[in-house]
Amino acid sequence: MNNLYIPFDENRIKQYQSLGYWTGKTHFDFLIQSCHKYANHIAIVDSNYTISYETLLNLSVNFGEYLKTIGIEKDDFVLLQAPNSADFVIALFGIFYTGAKPIFCMHMHNSYEIYHIAKLASAKGYVRVSLPDENNTAEEIIKNMPAALESLRVIKNFQLGEIYTTLTNQNHTINPVSNNSTSIAFLQLSGGTTGIPKLIPRTHDEYLYSVRESAKIAGLDKSSVQLVAIPISHNFAMSSPGILGALYSGAKIVIARDGSPDTCFELIQQHHVTQVSLVPSLVTLWANSTKLKYYNLSSLRVIQVGGSKLSPTLAEKFTKNFPNMKLQQVYGMAEGLVNYTRLDDDTETITNTQGRPISPHDKIVIINENLQPQPKGDIGEIITKGPYTINGYYNAPEINKKSFTPDGFYRTGDLGFIDSKGNIVVTGRCKEIINRAGEKIIPSELETLLLKHIKIKDVSVVGIPDELLGERIHANIILQQSEKSITLQEVREFLSSQNIDVQKMPDSITIVDAFQYTLVGKIKK
Repeated sequence: MNNLYIPFDENRIKQYQSLGYWTGKTHFDFLIQSCHKYANHIAIVDSNYTISYETLLNLSVNFGEYLKTIGIEKDDFVLLQAPNSADFVIALFGIFYTGAKPIFCMHMHNSYEIYHIAKLASAKGYVRVSLPDENNTAEEIIKNMPAALESLRVIKNFQLGEIYTTLTNQNHTINPVSNNSTSIAFLQLSGGTTGIPKLIPRTHDEYLYSVRESAKIAGLDKSSVQLVAIPISHNFAMSSPGILGALYSGAKIVIARDGSPDTCFELIQQHHVTQVSLVPSLVTLWANSTKLKYYNLSSLRVIQVGGSKLSPTLAEKFTKNFPNMKLQQVYGMAEGLVNYTRLDDDTETITNTQGRPISPHDKIVIINENLQPQPKGDIGEIITKGPYTINGYYNAPEINKKSFTPDGFYRTGDLGFIDSKGNIVVTGRCKEIINRAGEKIIPSELETLLLKHIKIKDVSVVGIPDELLGERIHANIILQQSEKSITLQEVREFLSSQNIDVQKMPDSITIVDAFQYTLVGKIKK
C-alpha cells in the first residue's frame, strides 16, 4: 500500500501520541466506548426509527457479521452510498467492524462517478441504500458502468430501512476485526466542483482526534440535540463536530432527509434541536424563509456554517433572524485542517472571520505564487500541515506533486490572511480569481457587497472568457421575491456608492431563478 498511500512518519506519530492527540483507538473502539457510556440514551432519530446507543452498537455488530458472510474482508475498500438515514450510520460502523475501509460516496453519484472511484481505489465491495422511489439500485449502477470492474466482488443493495429491520432481532457477540489505529480508516472524496473526486485517506487516530476536539469547541454534551441537515457522508456532517462528535458526547442525532426549511423547522420544533451545521446556500434559504414565523425554533443554541465562505452580510442577517443562537463559522476541508470561531468570540470575529485551528500543532502559512511566506495580514494561498491533515491523496502521485509543497504542506487552494488575533479570513479560491485585463478580482469580495443591495437575495460572480479583456466579470443574480428586475446600471451605481474600483464592477449580469449546487452544497461556478 506504500506506493499508493503516504503515511505519517514515525517521528510525527510518536509526537502526536506523546501529546495525547492520538490515543490508539479505532472507529469501532470509539463506538463501543460511547455506546457503553451512554447505553440507554437515544442516539439516532430519523423518519422511521428511534435508536438507543446500545441498540446502535448491536445493529452495527450484526451488520458487520452479515458483511463477513457475504465476503467483505479486512482491508477491503467498500463503497458506501446511502441517503441521510440511520441506515448510513449502521452500515458505516458495520464496515468498520469487519476491518474493511469505507469510501464515502454521495447518494446521488451514478455509474460514471462510482466506476471511477471504485477503479481508483480497487474497491472490493459496494453497499448502497436506495430510497423507496428509486430505480437506481447498486446492481443497476454497476450494469451501466463504462466498463467492467473485476475488483468488485461484493455488490449489495438495500431499500431504505431494510438494514435496520432485518438486523433488529439478531444477537452476536461483539468481536470486531482488529486494526492498527495509525492505518487508513476510510477514504473521503475531495469536494471539487468538476471532474472525478480525489481520494482522501484518513486514519483512525488523526480523524478521531479532530472529532473529539471539535465536539468540545462546539459545546456538545449529552443534553445536546444535533440536526443533520446536510449530506451525512460529507466531512462537515461527519466530524465538525458532526455525527461522530455527537456520538462522542452522548448527544441525540436527529436526521433530516434534506436541508429545506419545510423539513428542518418541523424537526427543530418537535425534537428541541440545539445544534445544526449548514452550508451558506442553506443559510440563505433559512434566513429568507417565510415559514420562520410558524415555528418555535428557540431551542437552537449553536448554528455552524461551513463548506464555503459565509459573507458578513448574510451572517448579520442570519443572526437577526435567529437571535437566541450563537453563530459558529467553520472553515475546514476533508483533507484535514479545521478552524472554528469560538462560542465566546465577539460578534465582529464571528461575523468576519473563519476562526482559529483546532490544534496548537496545526501549522498554517500564507504564501505567494512563488511559495514564499507572506507577512502577517497579507493575502495569499493558505497551506497547512498538522496532526490530522493528510500527507497525500490516495493513488495520486502526479496530483500530489501539485497539491503539496516539497516540505509536506497541503496546498488548500484557498486565498486568505491571518488577522491580528490569529483568525483566518478566507477571501476566495485561487482558481476562482478573475483576471480582467490584468486586474485580479476575487468573486467573494463582489458577492459580499452585492448582497447588501435591497433587491438582491443571492448572487454568484464568475469570470467569462473575453477576447479583449481575457476575462470579463459576470454576476448571476437571484432577486428578492418582491422584486421583478434589476439592471446592470443599477448594480454598477450601487457598487460605485460602495467606493470600489471601477475595474471590479460587473461587465454583465443575468437574472436567474436558482443556482445549481454541488452535492455538498457549494454553488457550481
